[in-house]
Amino acid sequence: MGPPLRWVPVAVYSDLEPAQLMAGLLESEGIDARLDPPDVMSYYGRGTARFLGYRIKVLVLEHRQAEAAEIVAEIETEGMS
Repeated sequence: MGPPLRWVPVAVYSDLEPAQLMAGLLESEGIDARLDPPDVMSYYGRGTARFLGYRIKVLVLEHRQAEAAEIVAEIETEGMS
């Protein structure tokens, strides 16, 4: 059995929608992605997290971090953020 999988952040947003969009774009490139905290919308309600100062992280597996960071940088340069 190998080492445990470690999730690392590649992007941070104050709103749920751009975080979900980025995670979806990474998934479409074959990179597993998840949000942290995963249940921010269900717990606080839509749009409330940013008013509470929550930052939503997009996480990827550590061994895909460099590849994901390139994709994030390319997309954010194009004006998604």
